[in-house]
Amino acid sequence: MGKLDKVYIADFETINRDGVEEVWLWDICYDGQHEWGYDIESFMHRILHSRENCCIKFHNLKFDGSFILDYLLKNGYEYNAGGDLASLASNEFNVFISSLGVFYSLSLVNRLGAKIIINDSYKIIPMSVANMAKAFGLDIGKGEIDYTKPRPRGYKPTEDEMNYIVRDTAIVSKCYQILADEGMTKSTVSGCAMAEYRRIVGKKYNEWFGSWAHDCDNKRDGDIRESYRGGFVQVNKMYACQTIKHPVYYYDVNSMYPYVMVCYPLPYGEPVEFNGKYEPDANYPLYVQRIVVDMVLKEGCVSHILDKSTINEYIVDTDGSVELTLTKPDLERMYDNFEIFTIKYIGGYKFKAQKGMFDDYVCKHYDGKAKAKADGNKGKCMIHKLYLNSLYGKFGEHPLKRHKIPYIHENKLAYKLSDAVEKNAFNYLPVATFVTAWARHYLLSMIDLVGYENFVYSDTDCIMTKIPLPNEYIDNHILGKFKKECTFRKLKVIGAKTYWGLTVDKEITCKACGCAQSALKDIPLGRFNCEGEGENRRSEERRVGKECRS
Repeated sequence: MGKLDKVYIADFETINRDGVEEVWLWDICYDGQHEWGYDIESFMHRILHSRENCCIKFHNLKFDGSFILDYLLKNGYEYNAGGDLASLASNEFNVFISSLGVFYSLSLVNRLGAKIIINDSYKIIPMSVANMAKAFGLDIGKGEIDYTKPRPRGYKPTEDEMNYIVRDTAIVSKCYQILADEGMTKSTVSGCAMAEYRRIVGKKYNEWFGSWAHDCDNKRDGDIRESYRGGFVQVNKMYACQTIKHPVYYYDVNSMYPYVMVCYPLPYGEPVEFNGKYEPDANYPLYVQRIVVDMVLKEGCVSHILDKSTINEYIVDTDGSVELTLTKPDLERMYDNFEIFTIKYIGGYKFKAQKGMFDDYVCKHYDGKAKAKADGNKGKCMIHKLYLNSLYGKFGEHPLKRHKIPYIHENKLAYKLSDAVEKNAFNYLPVATFVTAWARHYLLSMIDLVGYENFVYSDTDCIMTKIPLPNEYIDNHILGKFKKECTFRKLKVIGAKTYWGLTVDKEITCKACGCAQSALKDIPLGRFNCEGEGENRRSEERRVGKECRS
């Protein structure tokens, strides 16, 4: 689109009036200066009557962007499905919202010909505004207001309410500027990471991954994608929903995925398709294997194979034959952990492999993070951390994109799903597939080490155990070693990312997947229950009390 005149940070505050969510306050921040208004109309007038090309970032565009789309569609702006920003005409806009509803960006050309991009700052700074201020070491923090207070049309905000929204946009603006000064100007942090990686490795990128990128082989990508699974997140069924009243040791891996990218062999180049069972090949030592298998988990073993049909459950008993596509480390562990009744090898793909492709990238940012931390530079420390954690996932990006198309139905904003659109170049999926596979392998090897009976819980790069890990695996700084976060004296794990713990330092840690930390503050163990657990306990107490009275 050419040079952007400015990058603004914006925010809406909204309230429900007669069943309709409406904007009652907005703020735009640039270089410490603020503009504001009291309804969506004044905000849209501000951007639609401007002559400057600009970018406007909201922190949670999925919510704020819906008000903008609603206004555009009801006020003469036309959706152009195929037009990128450069090809949009006046009074046209385009929006990219994924099939899952993730709102990435909105591009528009206003009546005066100004080109405007509206995108999501959360995609480049993936944390809450409150956590952002702390992580970047800012001298301002997020405020609070009463969201339930009545605010009728025409309401003017109090000084405290203005201070609240101004602080929000100022925090995001300061953090974004820190990132921009370091060259992180892409719309997503993974995009920034990939650009940085390609800059570091130069022409080697095309030598390693270029043929895959330009072949755009959809079938091959789809076949291999069946082996792509995420982090290992599981609670030992022996301890699920049980209150453990003896020490449990909680460890985190120092940069799990960057460690794997440096220390494990990873695929590169054109894969070779094979039929039947993979045969050892020194030139192509890594592989993904498609099988049809009937099996059951052995007693005292941990299932590591996620059932993709259920999204978040691990296979314990296939209950007949199922088709799976597994990486080399996942398949080899399957042989150890499952009783296999029947297995048929269909075929797969094998890969060249090597170490060293990510060493310069990881070392630059891992060492940079350590130095920034030692210098007390929280902003630079966070930048290095974002680079470290965001690269591998970009390799796994899906090349077929379906997006949501906005329209007005019965005077309300609605969406319909587009046809699939293929990317012009594919990212090298096998890297992401094997990075996550080796990470699972590493964490599972620690479970083997402590024994199934001492394993309590794991989540991608952390593990909780009833016995300490051996000293040779512990270090607070070395890449890939385990850092001891705390020792719980009392712990209850309900499920994935959902647990309550009291540490030996008498600090309470409480997490519940999908629940804000503010809602969990000071929650007692007695109220941290599995579904139906509290009611079952109260029923039992009533039964016992009745028997005693009798």
